[in-house]
Amino acid sequence: MASSKSKQPNEPAMVSFIKDIPNLLSLSGLLCAVAGIYYAVLGNFKFALVGALWAVLFDWSDGIAARSISGRTEYHKAFGGQLDSLID
Repeated sequence: MASSKSKQPNEPAMVSFIKDIPNLLSLSGLLCAVAGIYYAVLGNFKFALVGALWAVLFDWSDGIAARSISGRTEYHKAFGGQLDSLID
């Protein structure tokens, strides 16, 4: 009897989503945005501005990378689209 928690044979592992370049760019942008907010709360507005600008740069580049990479599965495309929408 097979376990109901076992994944389907053609579904990718969760680690494969992290290895996807557009997803890495999205997560890097999220990290920069959080760092920018942190520095803004501390009152260090120069670093906050740098964090915000890097976040914008990563957000801009993840879409370009997603469109230029061929061979991405439908799972990666769907996950990346949801991740980008969540981070935006």
